[in-house]
Formats: sequence, structure tokens, C-alpha cells
Amino acid sequence: MRKTCAIIPIIALIGLFGAVPPGAAATVNEIVRVLAGKPVEPSSSLSSLTESPSWKAHAEEFDRVWKRVETDRLPAMRRFEASELSDVRLARRTMLYPFGGPDALNAVTLFPDSPAYVLIGLEPIGSLPDETMLRTDLDRLLASVRESLDSLFQRSFFITREMDRSLRGQKFNGVLPDILVQLVRLDAEILAVTPVQVAEGGVLAPWDRAKVSARAVRNRGVEIVFRRAGRTTPQRLYFFTVNLGPRLARNQAFLTYLDRTAPFVTFLKATSYMPHHKGFRMFCWKVLETSATILQDDSGIPFSYYRTPEWQLQLYGEYEKPYGSFEYLVQPDLHQAYMVPGAAKKLDFRIGYGYSKVPSNLLLARRKAAPGTARLDHAAPSTIAQ
Repeated sequence: MRKTCAIIPIIALIGLFGAVPPGAAATVNEIVRVLAGKPVEPSSSLSSLTESPSWKAHAEEFDRVWKRVETDRLPAMRRFEASELSDVRLARRTMLYPFGGPDALNAVTLFPDSPAYVLIGLEPIGSLPDETMLRTDLDRLLASVRESLDSLFQRSFFITREMDRSLRGQKFNGVLPDILVQLVRLDAEILAVTPVQVAEGGVLAPWDRAKVSARAVRNRGVEIVFRRAGRTTPQRLYFFTVNLGPRLARNQAFLTYLDRTAPFVTFLKATSYMPHHKGFRMFCWKVLETSATILQDDSGIPFSYYRTPEWQLQLYGEYEKPYGSFEYLVQPDLHQAYMVPGAAKKLDFRIGYGYSKVPSNLLLARRKAAPGTARLDHAAPSTIAQ
């Protein structure tokens, strides 16, 4: 039986991420609310900023965009979660989101009761602007928030080239502000932000950014503790900067962390079809080994890996072939599965590549046996891109 104690509360000075400079009255939650276009209490040291014309214009624009997301997308996703993932909700498993980048919106919407979320990407973590930065550079920071989240709100995923431009110093220096803004917009209060790393033995350990640079820390991450409106129990979201390609096989600490934290409910979407390439076989094997449930679009683990007695499958939406430049990674067996009358249920929301241009698809795989029995060699070699 796997241990689930790898995800533990780690309390440290929030200021290590530059969120609250010494002596400042503003809290992390207040700073994020200003960025998210949400009001703060009149007693807050930041309340004067929310009286400025630029902030009011930002809040009005953000409200307009968010209302569209809340109206056009989230209700259907919540109905899907209630009807198709109710057993997942009851299990309350940690949610694993490889290639998710800073996408907290879809993670929390589809898996609202997970006690913890583990997002993995290549993007730097970065820091949250402090109160001084808000006062001296407010207009640019507010514009950066809107621009960096635009593709997620418009298409349900981050576009890689836009994210590289936005989150590697040109707008923000990492994913942290975007994650926090999404959580606040989902009516969460930010309780703590702590730098962490996955150390030897697969355990979480504090990382003092004041003493150790990011480049010197392997498997660096951040732990965000938040509490959503109407709930008494806090939840945690982790983001780790980890390479999931060929280097993963040599990253024993992170592999052990996944083992210790399993079983997961895993979500795969808009992965640039990385799991379809030969260098990601270790990644596919580890996800299959440690997951009790997997929800993915066709960019996730190739369909042939699931055609074993271990998995119970349900298809949603429609599938013809990958959109745009990924069309060479078409999966004939998946297409054939969708052709079976009654095999796929209706999908009432758009998600993944080709958003609003081609039909979306999802696959829900439930393991029949306990995690740990999966083996990657079930996959036909022809499904792996060279």
C-alpha cells in the first residue's frame, strides 16, 4: 500500500517569494486580489490602488472576461464533473496534472474536492509582485495579468509560445501570479505560499530562496495553501518545474515522490502530444502505474496503452484526427473506437486543441485493479512517434 504522506503542510515565510516585504501591511491575498480585479477591504493598505481609474478599468475588463468564462464554459464542466466524476469526487484523491503549466482553472473546476493538486511544467515559478511594485508599476502589472491569462480564458489552454513570452521575464518572471489570480477568481482565499523542492527519498522539503538560487535546486516547486468560499478545509496546489521527457528516468527523487503520493486522479490536456513520442515512455509508464483514474484528451497517453483488462474506458465528444500541425499523430484505433454506435457520450463543453474549430474529445479511464499493475509494454510500437 502506497503512502500518501508526501504532501504535507510546510509553513515558511511567505516573503521568500517576494510577496510581502518586511514591514509591509499588505497580505499575499490582498496583493492577488488587486491583480485579479477584486476589491480589498477599506482598511487594507492597498485600498487606495483600487480607487485609481486604471484599476477600475482593469476590474471591469476582467469581470467581463470572467463572466463569459463563468457563463459559457464552467457550468457545463461542472455538470460533467457531477454526472461523470462523482466517484472521483468521493475518493478525494490528489489530482496530478502533467504539462498543465499554471492552469488552475480547469484543475479545480473538474476536480473541486481534491485535497491537493500537483501541476507540472517547464515554466519557472517566479515571484509575486510586492506592494512597492504595485504602487510604482500598477498599469503594466495589470495589463500583464490580462495578457498572460488570455489564451486560457479564450481557448481553455495556454499557448506555449505566448506562455514563454509572458512568463519568462517579459511580463512576469514565472507562473505564480497567474496561478494565484485564477484561484482568487474561483473565490479562494490565499492562506500561504511556500517554496518547496522534492528532495531525495521523494519527500517535500523547504527551499529558502534567499539562500539558494533556483538554478541550484532540482525539482523546485511552490506550495499554495488556499481555502475556497463556503469550505472550512484548506486545499493545496503544488507547481513543480520538472522535465518529463527522457530526463525523468534519471530523476529518482521525483519518481519516488509520485510513488509516495499515489494513487492519483490524473488529467492530461493540450500536452503538445508529448506522450506520443518515444522519449516519454517512462512518463507514460509512471502515470499508468500511479493513477487510479485518468481523464484526458487525445493528446494524452496513446489510446493503445489503455486497451488492456486493467482499464474501464468511457469516451466523450468526437474524434477524427489531431488539429493543425499535430494531424500526423492521428490514432486509427481511437478513431475506430469512436465509430462504434453509442460508444461516446456527448460532451457539452469545448476543451483542448482546435477550440471552437473542431469537436472536442475526452477519455475517462478507471482502473479495475489497484494502481501499480500497469506496464507500458502493452502499447503497440506503431503508436509511438519517433
